[in-house]
Amino acid sequence: MTLHPLVDALQSTNLQNPSARALDRLFEGAASDGCTPTERRILQDVKSRYENGWDRQTRADFDRRLGRMPEGPRGVRANGRGPDAEDLSSRMKTVWMAGLDSMEQAAYVVDMTKLGAELGFNLVLQLPAWQPLAGIAQGLARVTGMPLAELDKVVDVVPTDDYASVWGEDNKILSNGDDRARPVKVLVPPDISDDSLNKAEAFTKTEGYHRYHQGFQGAVDQRNEPDAAVDVARGLDRDVQTTKTYIEGGNLLPGVTPDGKAYAMVGRDSVIISAFHLDERGAFSARQVAQKRAQMERDGTLSHALVQDTANKLAEAEQAVAGWWAAPRIDYDQAADFAAKIELAAEQLAADVDLPAERLVVVTQPEFHIDMHMRPLAPGEVMVQHPQAAIDLIDTALDDPHIERWQSNELMDMRRRAQSDLRTMGPVYDKIMAELQDAGLIAIRAPGVFQSYNRQANFMNAVPGTTEGGANYFLTNASSIKPLERAFEAFIKSLGVDEVRFVGSYGGGARSLAASETSLELSGGLDCREVNHAGTRRPTDDLQRAVRGLA
Repeated sequence: MTLHPLVDALQSTNLQNPSARALDRLFEGAASDGCTPTERRILQDVKSRYENGWDRQTRADFDRRLGRMPEGPRGVRANGRGPDAEDLSSRMKTVWMAGLDSMEQAAYVVDMTKLGAELGFNLVLQLPAWQPLAGIAQGLARVTGMPLAELDKVVDVVPTDDYASVWGEDNKILSNGDDRARPVKVLVPPDISDDSLNKAEAFTKTEGYHRYHQGFQGAVDQRNEPDAAVDVARGLDRDVQTTKTYIEGGNLLPGVTPDGKAYAMVGRDSVIISAFHLDERGAFSARQVAQKRAQMERDGTLSHALVQDTANKLAEAEQAVAGWWAAPRIDYDQAADFAAKIELAAEQLAADVDLPAERLVVVTQPEFHIDMHMRPLAPGEVMVQHPQAAIDLIDTALDDPHIERWQSNELMDMRRRAQSDLRTMGPVYDKIMAELQDAGLIAIRAPGVFQSYNRQANFMNAVPGTTEGGANYFLTNASSIKPLERAFEAFIKSLGVDEVRFVGSYGGGARSLAASETSLELSGGLDCREVNHAGTRRPTDDLQRAVRGLA
């Protein structure tokens, strides 16, 4: 089915002002004609737009979206450029994780080992070389219920010189590759100065979530995590490349468009940090800045309001380094030049991840990393956490016939907090959805982030993919509040997902936190703890040697 005939019918003379009943019949007929979930959502969009008036601009915008509409996630593959996709099109073959030094990390590793056997991916486990590999192999076999010989088909160990951070995604980005024509490369961020970070934090303090919450990036650099990423890359014989811009992996979300073109979303904080970092290093020539500024003036993006806003923020940034007593004066030219440098930094960031600049979508920062509040789904689609959607899902969970009293109390607390978030953060999420739609993507308001006094739940920090058999899946963080899990599973399946798996459920209950909930207390979930790609693993013989020794 295609929706183009429907749109054409709506634009025909005899339907320029249809009655509500005629419009309903038209849409009901189209919706029953074998629609995909994406098409149903677009039908609803068409209907609401048409009922509210359809001018030339909304028609052109809708045609642009319709022309890129996915027929479904199966069969769509990235065309070879950019980072590996993190949406349902992902055909991940290898998942990298690091360490077994905490209850929550061990629970995630155990669950991902079992899922690897079920869904067809391998787990590469990064461990310090001095740890007892044989004992680890025995322990994994015992808790997964897998024979050692079967375990070796799923798990591979890469010994490294030192402990690696469990937050395996943040210190690296993997390029799109299959290890045949396109080898997978490991991209790591550069060292960055405290001045650049402090300036960026001050510059953005009134933007996005920063207005309401504390927290900023930079921990990856401060903990020297890129060194651990280099260790594991060399252990697997991968090429390593240091990017010119500063990108923490959790602040970049790659996907594909329905025609197989790679794109990525990046939180604005990464662009601002990179602008100050590149400027400090003298990376912008006067000619580059002048050309970019002239281009922005021609296309109308360098407005007086933008320059004034940049001047105010730049003064805050300079004062953060010079001291509170300083009173930096930023003139028009300085501010206009820095606005141009921000655009140049975004272009360099796109080049670092091998994307054309027009396929990098810079979004307002919803959290310290965007992967905690956003998730690409089907090609061309992006779920965005929204408090109203969270409230609606909580109400569904509260109606669950199997709900326990303590779960009901937790959900009511989560509902009160979501109502507060709706007043503060609601406009931030609305802005992000508008930015995605302006970029030609389909933004889906989704329920993904919940918090009570006792625990958190996060379904956005997830790992979607498709098996070689064509079934798609959505792996996400478990919650002790099972009615909430069931409500989310129904929601995500309504968007065309086949299978949902909740990871890290060990230990959860009325008086205890699940492993995933403990992880979220530490500011990260499943996706933060892994990084995956479609290439095959390059096995070492360490686990096999341990297996032979135990046989």
